Amino acid sequence: MAEDDDVYPVHILDGYKVLQGCMISYLFYFHQVLDAQRLADAMTRLLELGDWRKLRGRFRRKGNGKLEVHVPRTPRADCPAIGFHHDEFEGPIDSHPLARHFSIQSTEGSQTFRAYPDFRPLVGWPHVPQSVDDLIRREAPQIGLYVTSFTDATLVGVSWMHPSMDGMGMRTLLRNWSLVLNGRENEVADLSCARRDVLESLLPGDDEKAESLIRGPAPCTKWWRTTLPRLWWLARAAWKGSSSQPLHVSEANVLAAWLARTLYWTRPQPRAIQILTIIDARFRLPQLRGRSGDNIIQNVLMSTHTPLPSGAVQASLGATALAHRRTVAELASEPEATQFFRHQFEHVEMTGDADFGIRNPPRIPVLYSDMAKSNLLEAVDLAAAVVGGRRDKDQDLHQQGRPRHMVVVALAFPPGIEVAAVGAKDQQGNRWVTGWLQPRSWDALRREVDRMAGAPDAR
Repeated sequence: MAEDDDVYPVHILDGYKVLQGCMISYLFYFHQVLDAQRLADAMTRLLELGDWRKLRGRFRRKGNGKLEVHVPRTPRADCPAIGFHHDEFEGPIDSHPLARHFSIQSTEGSQTFRAYPDFRPLVGWPHVPQSVDDLIRREAPQIGLYVTSFTDATLVGVSWMHPSMDGMGMRTLLRNWSLVLNGRENEVADLSCARRDVLESLLPGDDEKAESLIRGPAPCTKWWRTTLPRLWWLARAAWKGSSSQPLHVSEANVLAAWLARTLYWTRPQPRAIQILTIIDARFRLPQLRGRSGDNIIQNVLMSTHTPLPSGAVQASLGATALAHRRTVAELASEPEATQFFRHQFEHVEMTGDADFGIRNPPRIPVLYSDMAKSNLLEAVDLAAAVVGGRRDKDQDLHQQGRPRHMVVVALAFPPGIEVAAVGAKDQQGNRWVTGWLQPRSWDALRREVDRMAGAPDAR
């Protein structure tokens, strides 16, 4: 990098230690053949516009060890905006031993994949960086674009290290990438967070510090997809048997409760369990809500804790879902969100890392993230890159240039915690869930899916 590089800051809650070892990829399945080079050119062009240039830069460490981003004043061949890789296969997607899992139809209800497909090779594994320090050593771009082409379909993976942005920030990138690709560059959003931390108004005062979080067992990456009607039935049926009051819970509450209860039954007794729910502050803090949140890519995630003692978990699915709803509503309120971020600012400044410590084992940590509000599938429109592919009778089901579904792939992830990330509904109405869980947890989840398919009880 040159001495006259443009230097951008890495904000306090973008640069803490755990995020520096977290690399994620969103892997999308398209029912059409896409022009890979057009996709790469559009992404490169986006990262030449305004402060989007921050994402084409390279991470650097300052003398105090903190991060910053260096961007060449003018594009250079030796400093590409993105890492781009394209694989072409002369055959349909169903003929590929790994990618064929994407074309499986799911209209029959809930299911898991018995033989777990490890999708990481489709997004550059094992050659991708494993940490920010890897990026620095390799002079590597922040954004990776991986396109796998078949004669009837395309897989598109977009990868990033978490200090660059959070999941909703990636949605903003995907939406603006789509605008550039489709000739609507004049509609691209101006980033409001590239140089200014949008959370700076919450910098710590003397408020009471927020409660702490967790560390847990080693991860094992697997994934499944499921639909919700059966879980809703189970939750309501169990609740009706124990209360005359109506059950007011969301899909997210029911899924979180189901996951927590299922994992609870895999542990030696007696154990308590704790749901650590990731919340996007764009929907909680007034300064981030609405239109202003559309051009924010920095990490503005917070978390809430639902401690569930053994008695609560054993009660019913409906009762567990209600407990989750109540704690999320209370702990994600505006005052609590403000307190959470002030505490994290202080903790990162003192220790270099965020506060994740639930310091009272034996509670079992379950990190739960519901991505429904991000609506990622609606953000992506690559119609201008379509060059061929399948033609279906139901054009609403398989829209031109729209992804049919997606999965989240963890290319690098901090050890010591079990995680479930629930995506938005795909074009067939399914909810895809990505998990990083222990093998015994996966065995339990498979049994539960099978049980729900044929046994009308709620444990």
